Amino acid sequence: MRPVRLVLALTLTVVAAAALGAASGGDDDGPTVRAEPMVLLADPQAQRKLHLVTDAVQDWAESGARDSGGYAGTVIDSPNRRADIYWKGPVPSAVTELIEAKVSPGLTVALRPGAYSRNEMTSAIDRFTTAARPETWTSVGPKEDGSGIAITYDPARAGRFTEGEPTAERYAERAAALAGLPVTARQGSAAVPLSGSRGADVSP
Repeated sequence: MRPVRLVLALTLTVVAAAALGAASGGDDDGPTVRAEPMVLLADPQAQRKLHLVTDAVQDWAESGARDSGGYAGTVIDSPNRRADIYWKGPVPSAVTELIEAKVSPGLTVALRPGAYSRNEMTSAIDRFTTAARPETWTSVGPKEDGSGIAITYDPARAGRFTEGEPTAERYAERAAALAGLPVTARQGSAAVPLSGSRGADVSP
């Protein structure tokens, strides 16, 4: 079967889904772990069933199989009861077949275009964390929609890094120059909330 291009988003009918996003962050006493509150579902099995689909796609993408390198991330939108899987480039037929085989009636899973793959974002994170001093950031992770990386930072410690007022805009500009990809920056010690994918966030 030929790869399916993202021009046509795959949508399979869904009823409910929500994600429990876990994230880690750092403060003066060291890294902490925070969990986003779980959204209660009308169907308590919906979240589990949805993750059976999205986790299977992520597992295949991480297997190193041919054409698996385009995976970018997964966003679970609980208000709209759906999951969006982001992919850079043509989507392999193996991915669409996995979704078709595992999706349950009443679940919606859509394929969306991602600007950067998970591998590209991971490499950008490595470049940033190698070049930036640990105290200048509190968490960093790939954006699940494949648009770049997200960083939180402590403005009290970032003045030297930004070479001036440690605004989010200035920080993002400096960080993007090191990472080589677009950066979204946010002040604070809390980690960037994650949605969908496993183990996407790191702290110093």
